[in-house]
Amino acid sequence: MSASHLPLLRAADFQTSWYYSLLVFAMLGLTVWAALSVARAVPGMWRAEQRGLAVLVTTVTTVTMVLFACMLLTVSIGLLRGSVG
Repeated sequence: MSASHLPLLRAADFQTSWYYSLLVFAMLGLTVWAALSVARAVPGMWRAEQRGLAVLVTTVTTVTMVLFACMLLTVSIGLLRGSVG
């Protein structure tokens, strides 16, 4: 690749990183909103003597949050490596 194409490639990398960061931010916002919604609903289930359902919803939400956190970490490391070097 010639040296004249390097600025174009850097601009394309920046644009790609920008779009990915917007996607990650949207995913993170939606995930946090869902977790807060579940956190508000579970105590009502527990008080209504639906403890099995409350435990199930809490467990599924926790596993989902851990998986999303791992995906977010993986994408963040990839974006960081791409932008630094």
